[in-house]
Amino acid sequence: MLMTNYMKLLGQSIYHLTFLMVLPMLLAELLVATEIFSLLKRDDSSSLWHIVKRYLGRFLATYYTALVLYIFIAVLPDIQMWRGWVDRYAIWCLISAVIPLWGLLLLSLKKINSKISNNQCNWLHAIFLVTYLILGHLAMIFGMTNPEWIGYKSNTPTVIQHGPGVMPNNMNMKM
Repeated sequence: MLMTNYMKLLGQSIYHLTFLMVLPMLLAELLVATEIFSLLKRDDSSSLWHIVKRYLGRFLATYYTALVLYIFIAVLPDIQMWRGWVDRYAIWCLISAVIPLWGLLLLSLKKINSKISNNQCNWLHAIFLVTYLILGHLAMIFGMTNPEWIGYKSNTPTVIQHGPGVMPNNMNMKM
């Protein structure tokens, strides 16, 4: 089975997996929870949930922007061969997910919500957040797809590795 460059990147170390996938998605899920509580409470913008939502959104947008810069500087130049369209979509969904996060950042800094109501601001926040989650999950789905399933043909043969836990070829067991 071939891996996309996305999976290769995440599989390089536990740090890559943690900082490139687990942490951004964990922060997004926390942001979803604060979004739900702030929408259910319908408090003013000075309530605890709104404050946590605002600062968590700012942190996620800043962190993810740094992550995208890392991808542009350190990851993309090292990609020697794309493994079909699914490989490109995985990386570009990962990168483009920063755009709705910039929307969240601009909302929390009150740069685009100066003339809209609090309810409209909450809706915009939810739309930006859902868009980020969709792009992040599409990156994971495309990234975890075997490029051979969509028609990619490798120039090198797939190597099957054997190791501990692999059943032996000699299965002459007596019962």
